[in-house]
Amino acid sequence: YTKGDMPFVDSPVSGYLIDFVAKDENIKNVLISAHWYGRLGLMKPGENLTDELSKTIGLLQNSGKKVTLILDAPIFSFHPETCKGSRWIWPQDQKCDVPVDVYYAHVNLYREMIENAAKKFVDVEVISPEDAFCDKKTCSMVKDGKLLYRDFHHLNIEGSKNIGRWLVESHNEIFN
Repeated sequence: YTKGDMPFVDSPVSGYLIDFVAKDENIKNVLISAHWYGRLGLMKPGENLTDELSKTIGLLQNSGKKVTLILDAPIFSFHPETCKGSRWIWPQDQKCDVPVDVYYAHVNLYREMIENAAKKFVDVEVISPEDAFCDKKTCSMVKDGKLLYRDFHHLNIEGSKNIGRWLVESHNEIFN
């Protein structure tokens, strides 16, 4: 489910969804991801990411759910169309990647707050998806010749499949 909101229990937008998931006995594992970097500016005065996320984790764990938190995928400063290259009539530089340090600069603005929320609970894993998109030097919006993004920070269907495969292969334990 996607909404332009933070996954907080007290949120008027996503709060009812979190409550629904907490009450559904068939749901055992909950993966929480958000556009953390982009949503930080939407937090209300006095809200604290660690405290608000802790309320969500607490509600879900108290309902018997295993909670996993997922950090942002890389964010790019350019549109995927600059990466398409040869499909265009006029020549243009193909820009498909950014230095991995750019990814870390974004993630490090909120990583500690999310990790602090996770540390308040037993068995809450924080996953950084950098290995699905980055090598040691760059993060790319292309993998195996396939474009993974529909805009500068939303994955397309291929990108969603890519991160899904990566999660199952590298973090299979969260699905058991």
